[in-house]
Amino acid sequence: MEHSESKDHLIQKKKLLDERAPGLFEFLSKITQGEASTEATSMHSENDMEEEEKHKIHIPITNKSNMNLEEINLSNIVKLSGPNNSLGFQLPLGSSNNPQNLQPENIGPSVEEMQRARILQIVSQNTFMLNTVLAQQEKSKLRLRQCMDEIKAFKSQINEGQKTNVEKIEQLKEEKKHSTAHDNNPTAKNLFNHLFGTPVAYKYELVLASEIPNPIFKERNLIVKVVLKDIATQEVIKNQNKILLQLGLQTWEVPSNPILRNKTGNKAIMGDTEIELKNGEAVFERLQINEVTSKFIHGHVAMVIIPTKPINYGTSLMDHSQEKGWINYEFIKPLMLEKITVKSKKKKKNIVKEEESAAG
Repeated sequence: MEHSESKDHLIQKKKLLDERAPGLFEFLSKITQGEASTEATSMHSENDMEEEEKHKIHIPITNKSNMNLEEINLSNIVKLSGPNNSLGFQLPLGSSNNPQNLQPENIGPSVEEMQRARILQIVSQNTFMLNTVLAQQEKSKLRLRQCMDEIKAFKSQINEGQKTNVEKIEQLKEEKKHSTAHDNNPTAKNLFNHLFGTPVAYKYELVLASEIPNPIFKERNLIVKVVLKDIATQEVIKNQNKILLQLGLQTWEVPSNPILRNKTGNKAIMGDTEIELKNGEAVFERLQINEVTSKFIHGHVAMVIIPTKPINYGTSLMDHSQEKGWINYEFIKPLMLEKITVKSKKKKKNIVKEEESAAG
C-alpha cells in the first residue's frame, strides 16, 4: 500500500516538473540510475565479505568435557550482530537447533526505491526553487501595480488642481461681472464715473473748440478740435510740457466696452487717434469712423478724449512741476461726447436733392 502511494506521489511530482521544466525528469533519472548502479555494486562487494566472515564464526563451548557439538543449544548463541547489521540476520534466543529457522530481518531498501527517493528529493528541491522565483515575481508585479496606481493618482490630483484653478478664475469673473450692476441705459454722469472712476477734483478740462456733426456718416472725414481750459476761470491754459490725447468710442452701457474694430475686423476709427496737446490746443484731423452705431445697444455710442502721459514722460527739462506752464495730465478732466450716432454714407442722389432744396 505504501509502495503504491509513493508511486502516485512520484507521478504527481513528475507531472509538475514536466510542466515547469520539460525533460528535466528524464535527465535526472539517468543520473540517478548511474549513481544507484554504483551503490548496488558496492553493496554486493560488502555482502560477499560478510558472507566469508560468517563461516569463520566460532561458537563458544562450555568447560564440560563430555559435551558434544550436537548437544550445543542454539539458545546459548548470542546475536551475531545488532538489528541493523550488514548481514541482516539475527539468531533469536530459544529457537530450535535447526539452522533453517533463521529468517532475515529489516531488509534494506531496494535499488528502485533508492532511485525514486533520489528523484523525489531533486524534484522537491527544484519545486522549492521555482516556487521561490514565482513568489518573487508576484511581489515585483504587486509593487509595479502600486507604483502605477500612485502615478495615476498623482496625475489625477494635478488635473483636478488645474481644473479647480480654472473654475476659480471663472467664478471670480462671474462674481466681478455680477458685482458691477449692469445698466443698459445709464446717464451720462454714471457712464463717465464708470469709465474714469469716482469724481476727482479736476483743475482743468478739455472742451470742444468747434461743433461736430451728429449723426456722423460712415467713412466720411471728420475733424475734432479741443482746447484746454481752467475749470474755475474758463480761461484757455497753454501747456508747455508734453501731453498726449487719445480718442476712442465706447458702448453706451455699464459695464462699457471699447469699440476697437468693426464687424469685418478692420479698425473702427481710421486716422490719427492719438495726438499731442500743444499750447492748450489739439486737432484730430482726417478721422473716419468705419462702423455704424445701429448695431449697438440704443443705436448710439460715446466718444471720449482722454489725456495721458507720453512715453518719454519725465525725461524733458520742462516735465517738472516747478516750471512755468507745466500741467499735470492727471488734473485734466477727460472729454466725453454723449450719444454719438454713426450712419451709412449718403447716396449721391440724396446729396443733390438736399443741395437743391437748400438752394431753392
